[in-house]
Amino acid sequence: MSQTMIPITPELERVARLHEQLIANFLKARDNTTLGTYEVHHESHAMIALVIRDVEAVCTLAREDLVLFPPAVVIARSAFELAVRALWMLSPDDVWEQEARWLRHARHSEIEFYARVRNFQIQVGERPSRFSDRRRVAKEFYNAVAEKLDSMFPGKYDMESRPPNFRQMLKSLGQEDLYALYMDSSQFTHGSMVATQVYHRHFGTKKVMGELISPNDWYMCLQLCWMSLTRAGRMFLKRVEGDPGEFTPQELIEHARHAFANIWPL
Repeated sequence: MSQTMIPITPELERVARLHEQLIANFLKARDNTTLGTYEVHHESHAMIALVIRDVEAVCTLAREDLVLFPPAVVIARSAFELAVRALWMLSPDDVWEQEARWLRHARHSEIEFYARVRNFQIQVGERPSRFSDRRRVAKEFYNAVAEKLDSMFPGKYDMESRPPNFRQMLKSLGQEDLYALYMDSSQFTHGSMVATQVYHRHFGTKKVMGELISPNDWYMCLQLCWMSLTRAGRMFLKRVEGDPGEFTPQELIEHARHAFANIWPL
C-alpha cells in the first residue's frame, strides 16, 4: 500500500522500542552462556530465535500501518506457541527429563510431519519430496538418542508418548488461564468469522463495514509477544546458567508495565 491508513501511535511506538530493548538484552545475556551438549537446550535456543524474529516482524508491521493488525496477530500467536513448547520442554529441573521431553516433541512433530507428507504423496502419485532424506536421518538420530538414554536410565523416562496438547501444556506450567488468549489469536490464523469482525460491526441492516481496527486492538498482539519472549527467555537462561536478571532488569519490567497500561483497551 502506498499510503499509511492508521499510523502508529506514540504509545505503541514506545512498546515497540521496549521489545527491541528486550531482544538486545536477551542476545547479550545469551552470548555470556555456553549451550553445552544437551539437545533440548539447542532446540530451545532455536525456538527462541524464531520467537525473536516473530517479535521483530510484529513491531515492523505496527510501524508500517496499524491496519496490518490481522497478520501481526498470526505472527504473535506463532511466537506464543513456540514459547510455551520451549517452556514445557525446559520446565523440569532434571535435565534428563528435559531431554526426554525434547525427544517426544521431536518424534511427534518432525517425524510425524514427514510421514504425513509422504502418505499424501503416495495418495496423489507424487514423487518423494525433499524431506525424504531428512526424515530417514532424523529418525535414526532420535532412535539412537532414545537407546542411549534408556541404557543410562532404564525405564525411567518417557520418550515415546505424544506430548500434551497446548492447553495441557499451559496447565502443566500453571498458566491454563492463558489458553483464552491462544483461542482468541487463533481465529486470525484459521480465518474464522470472529477474525473478520475487524472489518464489520453488528448484523443485517445495521451492519457497518470498514477498516475498524484501532490502536487498542494491538494490546493483545504485543502482550503475546512480550510474554512469549520474557517467559521463555528467562527459563532458557536459567537452564544454561545465564543471568535472567541481565535479560529482564526490574527497570525494564516497570517501563513495560506502564507502557502497556497506556494501550489497555477500554
